[in-house]
Amino acid sequence: AGARRQAGGLPQPAVFITAEQVKHGKPQPDAYLLGAERLGLAPHECVVVEDAPAGILSGLAAGCQVIAVNAPA
Repeated sequence: AGARRQAGGLPQPAVFITAEQVKHGKPQPDAYLLGAERLGLAPHECVVVEDAPAGILSGLAAGCQVIAVNAPA
């Protein structure tokens, strides 16, 4: 994810959420809900960029705006 972010010229996120910080991983919405909370935003104010089906479902379940990308492995 870091290499793709850098290749796209995107800044480092202000908040990182790891699998260890949530009870349920993707496709459950826990990680995105926690991220929105830590940023002080409502989920609908957040944009999720995902290339995996589980991540896309997770973002949608959280109520975020989701951009699905087709990234080669």
